[in-house]
Amino acid sequence: MKKQSLIFLLTSLTMLTFTACGKASEPAPAAAPEVETLPAESDKDAQTTQETSEPVSNDKNAVTIENQDISYWTPTGNTKLADIHLQTVLLNDSGNEAILKINEDFLNTYKNALTLIDGSGSSGESDFLYKLPASAYEQYASMDASGNGETFSPYYYYQDYSVQRIDNMVFSILAESDSYCGGAHGSQYQYGINYDMNTGEILTIADISDNTDTFISYCTEQLLTLAADKEANGTVFFEGYQDNIADIISDDTFYFSKEGLCFISQEYMLQPYSSGTIVFCIPYEDLKDYVKADYYPTNASWNFEITDTEKEPITYTYQADFHDDVVVPMLDSFLSWTGLLYFYGDDVQFDSLTPEAALSMAGFAIISNYAYDEAWYDDSVGGYAIPDSLINAYTENYFGKTYDISSFQASELSPMVEPASQGGLLVQVGDWGLVAPKYEVTDTTKNDDGSYTVSVNYFAYDYELSQESDTLATADYIFTPYSNSTFGYVITDMKFTQIGTLL
Repeated sequence: MKKQSLIFLLTSLTMLTFTACGKASEPAPAAAPEVETLPAESDKDAQTTQETSEPVSNDKNAVTIENQDISYWTPTGNTKLADIHLQTVLLNDSGNEAILKINEDFLNTYKNALTLIDGSGSSGESDFLYKLPASAYEQYASMDASGNGETFSPYYYYQDYSVQRIDNMVFSILAESDSYCGGAHGSQYQYGINYDMNTGEILTIADISDNTDTFISYCTEQLLTLAADKEANGTVFFEGYQDNIADIISDDTFYFSKEGLCFISQEYMLQPYSSGTIVFCIPYEDLKDYVKADYYPTNASWNFEITDTEKEPITYTYQADFHDDVVVPMLDSFLSWTGLLYFYGDDVQFDSLTPEAALSMAGFAIISNYAYDEAWYDDSVGGYAIPDSLINAYTENYFGKTYDISSFQASELSPMVEPASQGGLLVQVGDWGLVAPKYEVTDTTKNDDGSYTVSVNYFAYDYELSQESDTLATADYIFTPYSNSTFGYVITDMKFTQIGTLL
């Protein structure tokens, strides 16, 4: 037997959650897996297979499952970013050293998850729980703050344990998780955890089988029969799945259930996502020549009592990173064209946060967020029009202000912004070709009033020559806290200084 930490299992599990793509409509709990069993070769009930030792006492069959719900909210507290549901399992130890070791394993896994969630743990590549709120915030901040376009679905991670068997030899659990981190759908994952009740060690296939190679060979044949039956009844498998079916016979894909010894086929192992997770169960009676007699279940194997308890919910407010979560998304939005259009010619068109400048930048922010269903392109003049219904929403989100555009007229000082023929405002766009605007943040200073001064250098990048121009302009933006903004900040002032031109 070999010792495996549940922490390792949790870490391995979470690495699989980044495969989703697209947009989810509503998060949903993991669906129950479809279970397929072979008919027993005799009328003997699988629950009454041979008993090899005395049943355990009742106190050993008492299990407590503690539930912990955790949520992350935006810095402004108006939108939930992520839901996390954790469980931990505690056996009534009665001073039993093996059970103490099992409890310690589950507690360590739970504590490790909490350190990732509160940000005090590691931030490695596979630390999904650590990255979950930041990933959710990144998507949330990029969406339409008006709520008229794409809506945000909170990310989530749910983990649940289902006790399958307890007796004097085996403690078997089915662990299930369901997660969503952006995309068309979530990701489900299941694995088995099987403990030796006399040592507290994780049980492996080598521990329970008389001959590992013979056991795997026999189980492979049984799984092929089960899969063929499911395929005949409409379950979709990958082409050639038969060649890989033995892959689901591993130390963390099996568990002991009432139906028999069960093997889990995760999503994408043998079948596409649409087929869900599939569980194959081989009746114990069919395994009597391949599983050691000590590990056969007894009448006491399912004689347990589970108590569910709820911990006090935990709520976190996501602390956005000022540079990565505020400055970069906002400046990226404005960079589409305005970064260089401010000083494209001989004169600086907008050298401060005038209404024309704010409306222009809000217009380009719509373009950079790809909200094409909310603004329209006027090909007669080569510009994007901002509907009246969105102007206030966007300017308040980025600048903390709304503007009266009823008497707004185009002028020499605002050639980029003019009334649109369909209503609203038109923001002129152009084609930079192989030369595109870029920027770099050169300094960030926190001011006494809680605002920040962000200094930026603007330049042009020639993609054909892979060459940057000299600095064309500098800008100082004032970022001020504002609770009604998606970003938690708005730009309340800016100052452009022209250094050069593209011409």
